[in-house]
Amino acid sequence: MKRSGTTVDPRRWGPFSGRQLTTVIVALVVGVLGYPFAAGAASAVFTSASNAAPALKATNTASAGIGVQGTGKQYGVWSNGPLGVAAGKPLLCSGCVLGADVRAASIGSSQLQAGSVGAGQLQADSVGSAALAPSARTYCSGYPHSGINWSIPGSAPGQGCELYAANLSGAELSNANLMNADLQYAKLGPDLSSVDLIGANLSNAQMAGANLTNATLTDANLQLALLSNANLTNADLTGADLSGATDANVTWSNTTCPDGTNSNNDTNTCSGHGAP
Repeated sequence: MKRSGTTVDPRRWGPFSGRQLTTVIVALVVGVLGYPFAAGAASAVFTSASNAAPALKATNTASAGIGVQGTGKQYGVWSNGPLGVAAGKPLLCSGCVLGADVRAASIGSSQLQAGSVGAGQLQADSVGSAALAPSARTYCSGYPHSGINWSIPGSAPGQGCELYAANLSGAELSNANLMNADLQYAKLGPDLSSVDLIGANLSNAQMAGANLTNATLTDANLQLALLSNANLTNADLTGADLSGATDANVTWSNTTCPDGTNSNNDTNTCSGHGAP
């Protein structure tokens, strides 16, 4: 093409050739998005100061679709902030919190918001028995059975699990951990062998005829407790308060009395040694 005696190359746009124009466009895209088109890892940063919308939002309307999926050697998806689950939406996992998958102290005692995980929202086996750090576990839950752990780490005597006036008369609680539990007026079952009742509040508790062999009752509050016919063989009552307790026909055998002496050396009784 000629104009005023000059030949114009149709592959040119203004002063730029086609190749030069492509270079300019790529440079502009990289400068605006920070996203290189060359081979290698892509990196992008999305920032938003809005309180009304997320910085990045993904929606998939397909029945089996996934909104966001991430894969990484250390983290697939990383949240440097609270992890939110919309109200009414279940938290579904497929073996995602099992074994050593949860790092120690990764969920602190106050990091779960009230009502953030409603009943039935965690699917079966989503959280393994040893998966959560102790500070994240739910305490004082589960049915009464041998070996049940009804204790709260760091709780004060009598300020642990709330079992006030609980009817556990039919429960077999041998080897259970009831440290610092509040068991005032509770009815306890017959088998309490090797139970941990350190610091428990057992005032007015009904334990008549209970098997408390090898039980640990140090610093427990047993005021006005009903202990008649109980077996306290090898039990440790160091520091326990038995004032007003009913201890008729208790079996004292190698029992550590509240004052620290041994019942075998006290004419086979703790009476007068911290017991009525």
